Formats: sequence, C-alpha cells, structure tokens
Amino acid sequence: MGHPLWPIRDLVVRTPVLELRMPDDAELCALAALARAGLHTSGPYPFLQDWLTLDTPDYERGFYRYHHSVIAGLRPEAWNLELAVFVDGEPAGFQGAFARDFPTLRVADTGSWLGAGFQRRGLGTEMREAILHLLFEGLGAETAASASRIGNEGSIGVSRRLGYRENGRHRITFGDGPAEEIRWRLDRAEWEPRRRDDIELLHLTPCLPDFGLVGDQPAS
Repeated sequence: MGHPLWPIRDLVVRTPVLELRMPDDAELCALAALARAGLHTSGPYPFLQDWLTLDTPDYERGFYRYHHSVIAGLRPEAWNLELAVFVDGEPAGFQGAFARDFPTLRVADTGSWLGAGFQRRGLGTEMREAILHLLFEGLGAETAASASRIGNEGSIGVSRRLGYRENGRHRITFGDGPAEEIRWRLDRAEWEPRRRDDIELLHLTPCLPDFGLVGDQPAS
C-alpha cells in the first residue's frame, strides 16, 4: 500500500546485493537491537555522536524516537534521509544522506553504519554506491560529500575506492573526544565514468517535492 501523504516511505533504492528503504516499526525495532548489539569492534571510534554506544535501559526507545523524529523533520529546504539497509531481507544498518538548500546548491553529505555481523563484506561500498546513484541519477546532485575520522580505514577505503578526493582536514569533536577528520568530495564528472546500470530507483517521482524538486525529473 502506498503512502499518498508521505510518499518518501515508498522510496526504494535496489542493487543486486542490497536494498535501501525506510523501515516499518518492527524493522526499526530490529535495527535498534542490532545497533545495541555493537557497531564498533576495533580501531578509532568512527561516529560523531555517542548515542550508538550508550548502555541505558531505554536505549531502543531512544533509537526509535530518534528515527521517527528524522522522518517527521524532513522538509524541502533541509532534509535528512535515513534509509535502512536490507541484505536478503534482513536489516543490516542505515545509509543516510542530508542536505540544505539542495535545489540551489545540489550538494549532499552521506553517512552510514552497519551492524558488526555485516561489516567487512563489501556492503559499505555497495550501500554508498546505492545512495550516490540516488543523489546523482535520481536527484540531480552535482557534488556528494563525506567525512572519515583518521584511522577509520573502512570509511576511508570506501571513499577512495569510489573516486572521492580529499577536501581538507580539520579537528572535530567525536563521540570519544577530539580527533582529526578527513573531508571527501565526489563531483558528478568524477562519478559519471563509474556509474552503474544495475541500480534501481523505485517510486522516486512522487518524492521529488520532499527534496525541493518539482516535475518528473530533477533539473541538473
């Protein structure tokens, strides 16, 4: 059943390996349990926020409320799209994209996490390629940005593998204290030679106004 008042709930990005879409309530609860079970196994702490490591009795409830607040807060002038990652129908993590004044700037940032059992399987690269396809092919982005803490070799490797170039370094407060961060940039001209023809965008057109876009196709 579609969502005529909130069509972004029907949006699907599908690759041969995984699917990105908004989770239902049961799936969101499963993702909360997956996050609490552990996302960070070794190396420097990779996340900007520390809510992923909090060991509190109401952790899952806070996780649930947070993601519903993100969905409710989507608006064309400033959107944060959090899509769950599904592998063989099983919730595996989240892949996000966020932007401000997107119709004018055509720039979006991305961020993601995977449950510990899904890491080191190439899924980080696959889900990044999926969200890049949505941004460039589906929404007409001109630039995609990302960031990695120095020492987070998984994130750094994905960005380099997909053709990003470094776009500066600076110190920032991470969940466990100050650290140095690498900023990454991928422009459309750098993405085009790497674009894939096996990624599907389903039910996107009704969602375009939610991204500040109008018409059947975004203007590039």
